[in-house]
Amino acid sequence: MQGLVFMISKKLLCYSAPCAKNRLNSGLMDEKDYNLYMSALRGEGDFPPEKFRKYFSGVCENLNPEKATDNEIRDYFFGQHNERSMEYCHVIECEVVRLAKEKAVVRRFDNKKELKAFIYTEKPKRGERVVFHIDGIVDILD
Repeated sequence: MQGLVFMISKKLLCYSAPCAKNRLNSGLMDEKDYNLYMSALRGEGDFPPEKFRKYFSGVCENLNPEKATDNEIRDYFFGQHNERSMEYCHVIECEVVRLAKEKAVVRRFDNKKELKAFIYTEKPKRGERVVFHIDGIVDILD
């Protein structure tokens, strides 16, 4: 009998995707692992939990990456993640104001500033409330 295999949820991959890009650009994640990560994000494979723990140890101190629910993931990023991260890395709620093929423009609720955003999750609709993290949309709240 084979043992159960747990994978990283799509929601956690979405919330962590901007950090994966930062790790790649800063030399902390190799290109092969980044490409594997992005394939998993697109649903074209899996990103092994041991690799997730290697690159996202801070997340794993607070969440079990194989078992975290969507609500636990949101609570972590809006809570502990925002408390200990630099301001540019905070997750914030925004509204989608414009959409293009793979990008969007979102408006922050707190200061009304508009930001260009990659789309790491399913494509949102104009007017929807979304979660923005570093450089992109990682969750749809509506």
